[in-house]
Amino acid sequence: MLRSTADVERLEASTPRAIDWLLTAFHPLGTCRMALGSDRGVVSPSHEVFGVPGLYIADGSVVPSAAAVNPQVTIMALATRAADLLADRLTAARAA
Repeated sequence: MLRSTADVERLEASTPRAIDWLLTAFHPLGTCRMALGSDRGVVSPSHEVFGVPGLYIADGSVVPSAAAVNPQVTIMALATRAADLLADRLTAARAA
């Protein structure tokens, strides 16, 4: 962590090794699992939280478990689907 100008100057003068830049990253998935019922998950397939009408979750937390690949595209698809479902619901509510 750089805390001062002196830290920046030391970094500029150094010759870092690859291992100095290793980072840890993870994808938190499944913390608000999507399921068909509240006995198995937190949100319905429409992304609405069970028992909390009007609260929707559209991120990686609805993915039931970790996959063997980067989940970015899956999360983007789920978020797009949630947005489409919510837009349809709002349009229907306005028409009623």
